[in-house]
Amino acid sequence: MSTLRYVEVAIGVDGSGDSTDYSVPVTGFVDTIVYNPGTLATGADLTVTDEADGRAILTLTNGTTGQLTFRPIVGANPVANTGAGTPSTVLLKPMPVIGRIKVVTAAGGVSTSGSIGFYITR
Repeated sequence: MSTLRYVEVAIGVDGSGDSTDYSVPVTGFVDTIVYNPGTLATGADLTVTDEADGRAILTLTNGTTGQLTFRPIVGANPVANTGAGTPSTVLLKPMPVIGRIKVVTAAGGVSTSGSIGFYITR
């Protein structure tokens, strides 16, 4: 039986429109991401990574003023290899994360704020 945990990262950009924010430590899989722009500029760019290894979880370019929902997935090992010249079937699964999630915001406006939430399954 898996458990679901919600972790939210507050985004508060400085006078130049930039910030780097972190989640609390988490272990599991990023099932769903919910971006709540709040007062962040429409052109805000967010880069979300696993702090431990720098693996990309989400890149959002020119965000919007409305809430957005994402379900990041990663390719796992091929299920079947059908021979040369024929693509393999690839199993997709939620993005794993161990440790903190890093959120870097650029072009977020002047002294604005928003948040990004993560549903983590274990």
